[in-house]
Amino acid sequence: MTCLGLRSIGFFCSILLVNMPFCILTTGNTVNINDKTIALAQLTSPIMIEDDNDFDSYGFPGSGTAEDPYLLSNLWIEGENGITISNVDSHFVITDCIFWTHTGASIENARSFTIQNTEFRRHDGAEAVWIYYCNDFLIRNITIYPDSIDYFSFNIGIYVLDSSNGIIDNSSIINCTSGVGVKGSFNITITGNSIIGQKTGWAEGVSATISQSVISRNCITRTSPCIVLSSSNDNIISENDCFEGGLGIVVQESQRNEITSNLCRQNIYSGFYISFGSSFNIIRENRLENNKEYGVKFVSRMNSIPISNQVFRNVFISNNQGGQQAYDDHGMNGFGYNYWSDWTYQNDEDNDGFYDEPYPIAGSSIFDHYPLVNESLVYSLSIDSIPVPISPREIVIIITGFSLFAVLVIHKLSQFIDSRRNRKRMEGGATSASPFI
Repeated sequence: MTCLGLRSIGFFCSILLVNMPFCILTTGNTVNINDKTIALAQLTSPIMIEDDNDFDSYGFPGSGTAEDPYLLSNLWIEGENGITISNVDSHFVITDCIFWTHTGASIENARSFTIQNTEFRRHDGAEAVWIYYCNDFLIRNITIYPDSIDYFSFNIGIYVLDSSNGIIDNSSIINCTSGVGVKGSFNITITGNSIIGQKTGWAEGVSATISQSVISRNCITRTSPCIVLSSSNDNIISENDCFEGGLGIVVQESQRNEITSNLCRQNIYSGFYISFGSSFNIIRENRLENNKEYGVKFVSRMNSIPISNQVFRNVFISNNQGGQQAYDDHGMNGFGYNYWSDWTYQNDEDNDGFYDEPYPIAGSSIFDHYPLVNESLVYSLSIDSIPVPISPREIVIIITGFSLFAVLVIHKLSQFIDSRRNRKRMEGGATSASPFI
């Protein structure tokens, strides 16, 4: 996936993003949405729905079933708060509305609802959309942006807390301090969204503490990080374009995530930043290009070491300003079958598609033992996993709480043995198919 590289927030005003769901031109009490003129009911006081009966009290059409949900549509809402809905079992849809409010739509303890085709506009505020303790929801084709490009409209575009089975897709979020925040939730899909950070200042694209979820096909720029996973397990992060931000994708205290087919380019720091004991993550088929620091960086924090992560079948192009393109400060992660644009030892005597000299990883004494001759091989190889340079004995030591010193001693011994094996391989004395022998 490749996104439009917007270089100034002012430029977006002329194009309103290539995938923005609609453009609104206000004329009295009507708006033009996709060339259709729709009458709006202008409201200056908030809508407060605290049980299922309140839908009827407001006179919203529908019966609250899946086939006939309550319909909150064609509303222009101004004032401090917009729509607050809590403790309901009825199905409902918020659609074709404009919020010019401090807080937009706040939904708590609800299920089976949709927010779609709606704009949230205001110079100051909190969350545009706030979801708490909800299940089975869809947020689609919404737009969050300020009326003026000099300020941000909401501190958080969309915030989801302690919820499940939700979809956030095809929405545009501009100039928020956090585009999409999801905490304590599972089975959440965040896909096809465009997120542009603030013109100046610090912002996050997608910030998530999730499990069994998907973050895919999002275009994220001018944020830092573009995507951050914290204490998140068993997720798929794929086909995102993270560019011209601070950090691309950050993973901390997270396990068993598949990070695949992402493009991280032209970021101020590293493309991927893995820390705080993240382990057993798979990083493959990503393209890391022209990041000012490393393409992939593993960093220990507070004696918490990222271990047993697999980095294979990735393309590294011109990261770290001509220096080594990957970094691992303790060497407890596996690298293999990657393409490195800077590798100067370009000799493939046996013509097997791998350079004969292994590629060194900065920060430790580990290698990619099978650097690819060209990047096209990344996508043609049928390798689904690689060994990692950390033994089962080391993992047992870590799990049983042995000292960090003991782990490092055993690990250094393992590295010494690996270096001897590699020397033999270079001399023609070893022919194992393993990238680490």
